[in-house]
Amino acid sequence: MLSHRALVPIAPVAPDFFVCDPVYGTALAPSDCNVAGDTQLPQGQNAVNYYLTNQRAPNKLPFSVAHGSCSISVEYAGPDYAAPSFIDLVPDEIRGMAGYVINQCALQGNGVGGFITGRMADLVGYIRISGRFNAQPGDRTNVGFVTVTISGPEENLRKPGDTDPAIPLFLTDVEQDMALEGHLNNPNGAAITNHFIASAVRLSMRSQEMRRGGSLKWWETISPPADEMKYECDTKLGSPALVDCTKIEWQRLGPTSETVTLGPAATKFFSSNTCYLAISASEALTLGWSQLQTALETLMNTCVLHPLQPPLGGKAFFEVQTVPFCRKRTKRADDLTGLNALPPHVNLTIFAHEASSEVACEWQAAQNGRPVSSCTTA
Repeated sequence: MLSHRALVPIAPVAPDFFVCDPVYGTALAPSDCNVAGDTQLPQGQNAVNYYLTNQRAPNKLPFSVAHGSCSISVEYAGPDYAAPSFIDLVPDEIRGMAGYVINQCALQGNGVGGFITGRMADLVGYIRISGRFNAQPGDRTNVGFVTVTISGPEENLRKPGDTDPAIPLFLTDVEQDMALEGHLNNPNGAAITNHFIASAVRLSMRSQEMRRGGSLKWWETISPPADEMKYECDTKLGSPALVDCTKIEWQRLGPTSETVTLGPAATKFFSSNTCYLAISASEALTLGWSQLQTALETLMNTCVLHPLQPPLGGKAFFEVQTVPFCRKRTKRADDLTGLNALPPHVNLTIFAHEASSEVACEWQAAQNGRPVSSCTTA
């Protein structure tokens, strides 16, 4: 009988990545996570067949283990109709993934949950070969990947590999890279570039429709882009610390059941150390905090929480696009997404703050398109 070994963290290697977020838990005791992983996750250095469809198999996905405040889930992610019957995984690699996300999220993130991906290279390779981000029925190539999630017991059904907006954001970058390669390296580069750019746009819009902790899957049918909300990351707005912006998102805004009045002379500022959020409007109007929270969540996911780039400042605003197939959506209070959260005339801006700078100068620079770093004084 194998004796239990302590988890040895294994850092993700690109294109794999990890995400920590309070949606996956806020009071996880690292000791509970370590006990669950140390004593209950399988061990072994040889690959094992984990079955996705045969629920009577001795090793199957998904599976989860738990102890106290912490649950660890191992799942296959990707289109249901293209899933293989089994996938080969090395148990000690699963343990290493769990150990890494425990250290990064539960330990260093003060009890926050999160997930880590494995085998993303399979999906990237499929995109490179097939020119599609979404497998079709009958495809024999495995386009799925694996996630290991740590969460509270009540959040252990999140399935982040299918439902977290970080996944389509990552794939947006993959599609953009493929577009650049097609432009540079292929005699038919224009057609290839246009194909991948169109795919990148659809994935980017899908990420805006998704909500962390929601049920919408990135690989489900993706509709043409709407023409309402726009999210732009801008290096001129600096690089605020992720932990500071997260505090604003989760601690600083008003109750979602209440409203706030905005106008040209009523800009609202929220701050936490290096991160500032400005909510402004060019006309007087009243909005629900829930609308602002939804737009802020999407802006955070797009610019600050992007898994493969440093945090950046950014803006969220309404813009009508004069392109074919534009459609208007009727916004309902119970159907807020990143595409319909705000009306015209409202802007959310996240920018970095330096201790040696005046906030008024930084805000003026952000509005005028100048680098906020230009306000730094010696």
